[in-house]
This record gives sequence, structure tokens and C-alpha cells, in this order.
Amino acid sequence: MNVNIHYRNDHINLGLMRMLGSCDAENFRIELLEKNLAEFGITNMQTYIDSIVSDGASVMKMLGKNSQLDHQLCHTHGLHLRVLRHQKSHATTTATRCGQPAAISSQS
Repeated sequence: MNVNIHYRNDHINLGLMRMLGSCDAENFRIELLEKNLAEFGITNMQTYIDSIVSDGASVMKMLGKNSQLDHQLCHTHGLHLRVLRHQKSHATTTATRCGQPAAISSQS
């Protein structure tokens, strides 16, 4: 997991946080993030952090729920996925209507 901290007019990238073993929504522990932040002098998440922004992965949703902080899902990730789904759906419909096979190459 990559950790970025944004404050006032600046930000810092704390880098990647190594996660050993399986890290699904059921096994994710908020202590992993707290330990990483403590290395940078952030010892109490509720005091220093107002909110968390993440993608919509289930493990990140669980992080938001377990952290007791304001959690915002990144709308850009969701919008990107919707656009890709729409393009794929539209291309399939158009190709089928024209009587041609729906050969779609996914370039992402």
C-alpha cells in the first residue's frame, strides 16, 4: 500500500508499505497502517489525520470502516471503470448491429 499525506499547501509520499502474506478485506488490520505512520512520527491517527481517500477495493473499504476516520472513495477510479465498461458495451452493440463479429481489443 502506498501512503501519501496531504496537508495545507504541501504533501509527502511515505512510500510503499510492505504487506506480507494474504491481505484481503477479512485479514487487513488497521495496526499495519498505524505502525507505518508511527515510523514518521504520526502516533495517533485520530489526532493527525482527518480523512482517508482510497480506491474502491474491498480491502480499502474495510480500512476506511476500521479506521473510524472519514473515508472517501476516489471517484476517478470509479469513473474510469464506468467509461471502460460503457465503451466495451457500446462497441459490442455496434458491431453486433452491423452484422460483424464483436472483436474488441482491450487496451488499458
